[in-house]
Amino acid sequence: SATSFLFLMPKWMRLLVNPREGRYICDLDAHSEEVAIAAALYNDENKREVYRSADVYMKYAQLAGAYPKDKPILTEDERESEKWFKEEGWTQVRKIYKGGFLGMQFGMGGASLERRVRLSLPEEKRDEIFEGWGDNFVDSYRSLFSNETECVTKVRQAYSNQKKGIMLQDGWRLGPNDPNILAVGNFPVQGTGAVILRRCCELCDAEGIQIYATLHDAISFTGKLENMEREIETARECFRRAAEDILGENLMVIGNPEIILADEPTGNLDSKMGAEVMALLKELNEKDGRTIV
Repeated sequence: SATSFLFLMPKWMRLLVNPREGRYICDLDAHSEEVAIAAALYNDENKREVYRSADVYMKYAQLAGAYPKDKPILTEDERESEKWFKEEGWTQVRKIYKGGFLGMQFGMGGASLERRVRLSLPEEKRDEIFEGWGDNFVDSYRSLFSNETECVTKVRQAYSNQKKGIMLQDGWRLGPNDPNILAVGNFPVQGTGAVILRRCCELCDAEGIQIYATLHDAISFTGKLENMEREIETARECFRRAAEDILGENLMVIGNPEIILADEPTGNLDSKMGAEVMALLKELNEKDGRTIV
C-alpha cells in the first residue's frame, strides 16, 4: 500500500535504503515523461516544443503569452542564480502555469483548475485568480495543444460509444466499463508510460542491470561499485531505447542521478581498485555535481 511501500513515501526516505558493502544503488527517471509521451502519441508540435525547452512550465507560459518572447527560458540552476527572475515576479507565474498545466494533463475542468491554482498560492495572491480564470485557461490550453485536445476527445468519445476498451502497444488494455471518463482520456499517456517502463526493464535485464524497484517513470537498480559508471550509462541507454521503441522517435530525456549511495565503497577491493573507485567518485562529485553519500 501507499503507506508501507518506501518508494511512495517522501523522497528523502529513500535514503533509508542502503547498499551492501562494495555496492551502489541508483535511481533513474525520465524528464517530464508524460509531456514527451503526449507530444509523440498525439503528434503535437507545440507539446514537443515545450518538452524540448529548458523549463516545460515557463515555455508553456511563454507560448500562452504570459511570459515575454524575448525573455530566456532558464534552467533550474539559472532560476536560482538570476535574481531578476524572482524580482520581476516570474516565480509566481511559473507556479500558476505549472499548476494549470498539470491539472490539464489530468483533464480538470475550469472550475476545478481555478480552485486548485488559487489554493496553491499565498493568501495575498489568490485574488489574482479571478472568477472565470479557469475557463479561460482551459480554452487557451486546448487551443495551444490542439492535436492533443482533438485526440483525447476522440478517445473519450470512442470509449463511451463503442464500449470496447482501449488497447496499449503491448496488448494490455483498459476494460470497457470504467465510469471515470477523465481517467479514460489520460489512460493512453499513463498506460504508455507503463509500457515504456516494462520495455526498459526487459532491456536492462538483458544487459545484466539488477533492478530492484520500479515506480511510475523511474527504475532503481544496484550493482558492484567498480561497475557503477558503466552500468548507469547502460541503464540510461536502455531507458532511452525503450522510449524510442514505444514512441517511435528519440524524444524522451533520461536524467542523470543526482545522488549516489555507496556503503564502504572500497571495502572489498584491493588498493589499486580502491584508489580507482575513489577517484571516480571524486570526479562524479566535482565535474558532474553529484552528491556522494
